[in-house]
Order: sequence, then structure tokens, then C-alpha cells
Amino acid sequence: MRKQIPANTEIDANEKIDAIGFVLSVLEQHGKEFDRLICKLSEITEQLRESDRVVCRIEAIDNKLENLRNEVSNMTKCRFGSK
Repeated sequence: MRKQIPANTEIDANEKIDAIGFVLSVLEQHGKEFDRLICKLSEITEQLRESDRVVCRIEAIDNKLENLRNEVSNMTKCRFGSK
């Protein structure tokens, strides 16, 4: 729990400087963590984009294979007659 400072209490310059220094150090620590998390998120986003590209390629290959299978099936029906 934070200690309440009465409104009429004066804070000397050293205490003010210490408080500002503390706030700045906390902000610096969290800023570094925030930067690290942003970099990690950027890496994950790029991996997801690459995964999406791979999925699209696999779907395209799958479609081509299906078309080829249908063509071969049609050719065998024409050549050997329908069974």
C-alpha cells in the first residue's frame, strides 16, 4: 500500500530527484520489455504470413492434382470404355 503524503508536507529536492529517477528507471525497464515483445510479435506475424503462403501453395497443388486425376479418369473411360 502506498504511503500518503499530507498535502502540507514539503518534499526536498533530493527526494523529488530520487522519485523522478525511480519513475524513469521503471519506464526504461518496461520500455525494453515492450520493445522485446513487439519484436517477438513481429516475428510471429511473419511466420503466420509464411504459413498462409504455404497453405495457399498446397491448396493450389491439391487442385492441380485433382484436375489431373479427373483428366486421367476421363481418358481411361474414353480409351477403355465406361465400367
